[in-house]
Amino acid sequence: MKKNIRTEKKRSSDQVVVMFEDIRSQFMAFGEGLDSLSNKVDRIEVKVDKIDERLIRVEDNVVEIKHKLSEKVDLEDFQKLEKRLIKLEKIVFEKI
Repeated sequence: MKKNIRTEKKRSSDQVVVMFEDIRSQFMAFGEGLDSLSNKVDRIEVKVDKIDERLIRVEDNVVEIKHKLSEKVDLEDFQKLEKRLIKLEKIVFEKI
């Protein structure tokens, strides 16, 4: 009977050791997965930073384009001015 109890305790302690070893290996695998995930996040962060820089340049270009466009005459105004010029040219050439 005493042998049975000792054998059972030995088995129980062996099972606990095996269980702890399994848990330890699972934690190690989890840690490796976290490292991999961390590396991926770092790469994504670099890509997002590059995209952010490009977006800032695009926004600056849009502001510059808007400014240049605001200095231009629109088509309707140009057509009006062209008609005026034609009328004025006719008047001047008639007098010559």
